[in-house]
Amino acid sequence: MSDFSADRAANHENTKGLFLVGAYRAGRVLEAASARVSVLRLVAWPYSVWYRLCIVWLLGVDLPLAVEAGPGLVIYHGVGLVVHEACVLGAHVILRQGCTLGVGRSRGLELVPTVGNDVDLGAGCIVLGGIHLGDGCKIGAGSVVLDDVPAGALVAGNPARVIRLEDA
Repeated sequence: MSDFSADRAANHENTKGLFLVGAYRAGRVLEAASARVSVLRLVAWPYSVWYRLCIVWLLGVDLPLAVEAGPGLVIYHGVGLVVHEACVLGAHVILRQGCTLGVGRSRGLELVPTVGNDVDLGAGCIVLGGIHLGDGCKIGAGSVVLDDVPAGALVAGNPARVIRLEDA
């Protein structure tokens, strides 16, 4: 199944999310194609400007085209969403409004989170630094995550702590 098909299936009743993820996927495809076929750069540049103006500035969703996201990406509401351009998102990740996946600094290095498959990020959560969110974990709304989260865990709080750990 293609990323577009998986995204459409995951966002089937979420029109705004489908628009956001569709615009993101189209931009990724266009940028990859323009790297191989130089004439497509004439289309890729205006699209990238439109994406920045419409998606980032007007809709308030900072999801750079450089982000690697697996199929089935879901964005609910989206306003205030910030994902660092070096983040890697697994398959079937759910992002809600106000989420921040950002950079943390350690010894002069900028480190960004890696998100596993089937991860659900609650509204307003903040995930900072070079940490890994394990497959199937859930991040509670308003949580501040600064350490790795094991697979299947439910974390909440500031700083986030494991509330429940599901058997793998």
